[in-house]
Amino acid sequence: MNMPVREVFPRVWAMGRRKAVAMGNRRRDIRAPTYCDETIAGDLHRFVAVPDIGDCEPVLELAARILEHRFNLLGSGWTRLSGSVKCEGLEGNLYSAADTSINAANRPESERIRALIDKTYEPINWHLDFKSGYRWGRDVWYQDVPYGHLPGVDIKVPWELARMQHLPTLAFAFALADGLEKYAGEFRNQVLDFIVHNPPRFGVNWRCTMDVGIRIANWLVARDLFVAAGATFDDEFEAIFARSVLEHARHIRGNLEWDPDFRANHYLANIVGLLYGAAYLPLNDETDAWLTFAVQELHAEVLRQFGPDGAGFEASTAYHGLSAEMALYGTALALGLGEERSATFSETCFSRLAAAAQFLRDVTKPNGRIAQVGDSDSGRFLKFFNEKCLNHEHLLAAFGGLFGDANGLPETAIVASLAGNRKIAARPEERDLRLSSGFVPTGRVLLDVEFVLPEAGLSKDLRLAAYPDFGLYIWRSERLF
Repeated sequence: MNMPVREVFPRVWAMGRRKAVAMGNRRRDIRAPTYCDETIAGDLHRFVAVPDIGDCEPVLELAARILEHRFNLLGSGWTRLSGSVKCEGLEGNLYSAADTSINAANRPESERIRALIDKTYEPINWHLDFKSGYRWGRDVWYQDVPYGHLPGVDIKVPWELARMQHLPTLAFAFALADGLEKYAGEFRNQVLDFIVHNPPRFGVNWRCTMDVGIRIANWLVARDLFVAAGATFDDEFEAIFARSVLEHARHIRGNLEWDPDFRANHYLANIVGLLYGAAYLPLNDETDAWLTFAVQELHAEVLRQFGPDGAGFEASTAYHGLSAEMALYGTALALGLGEERSATFSETCFSRLAAAAQFLRDVTKPNGRIAQVGDSDSGRFLKFFNEKCLNHEHLLAAFGGLFGDANGLPETAIVASLAGNRKIAARPEERDLRLSSGFVPTGRVLLDVEFVLPEAGLSKDLRLAAYPDFGLYIWRSERLF
């Protein structure tokens, strides 16, 4: 990429400054505990009510797997990740690495928290790529964590597990089973287990800020659902949990994945994760500043990442769904903060979100799955139930919680409660859908192609959904897609 000389020096200077700061921070974190020594003054806020879940059997079946520490990560199939895990290797690449200990400065606090976990609980392998057998060290400072350095090793495996998107399912199971304590106990043990083996700023699970943001949102919503369903947790756990929320939020604010030219769903996850941490923590100068910043950036990123036609700028229908999900759940929570911390969004922002929802409806095929255009990594923000790949019914239901077009799924009620039952009467911006020769790059030939349908009935009520910013044009009727 060619870059003007006047832009080179500031970038080189900024890179050098970041490296110098990192050296100092690394030295500080190795010498002193990274668990913060503050006590959170006040209780965590609450926003969510338990929705009508409907068919309970699939939820309880999924919760049973979680209790056994069996996880389906990135299409792996259900794999048990406690105790001795047999790794098969990937494409002939099989690694074996002994687990490392917590760094010395964090060891006393880690051991103190470990003593609070139930004796019958078996720890989860948080740092293992169970496909290749590679294990990242728990004592490695987060910016020194390697990735892409060995064949067959996938850092996204531990990252996906450590998002802990399975925790809300335990809360739903608790509600369905009339407060059966094993689900609340498992939530408590897993959170403490993670905190024990993942001190702030150490290990693979602090390397990517996006995953830190997704994790803390899932922790907070899961706990909120548990409490709404009648669960109570001991004071020691509540204090450690709230402290870790603070540690997560500070980590996000200090490690934003921002770029002046290209920032996409990673930065959006940073902002929404910070928003959740700040919204749930008690109000003070620090959390108030985070909220102001997060709401401001969320508004800006909605307008930046979704074009006037509502489509995500990454040219991927799957990434559009992920970004739309984060934007929606972030906006809903910001609207539900109450008068003391109320957030303001422009009508253009709301219209852009409405257009993003309409894009999802239009790219959804008659079988309920979206047409996959562009890249996909099956990413989600809040995963309440076992997902169906490329099925975004859950997200359209969630949009109904804010825009009022509900379809009866639990996500509608969850978003409505996050937003304090505020409803937005917004519609996509009006657009001119006509094509002109100016749409075609100079030197290309504009062809006029006629598609002859074999049956006249296929064109009945035929309509065009045009997304020129994305480059997608969809013809659909009751019998044609």
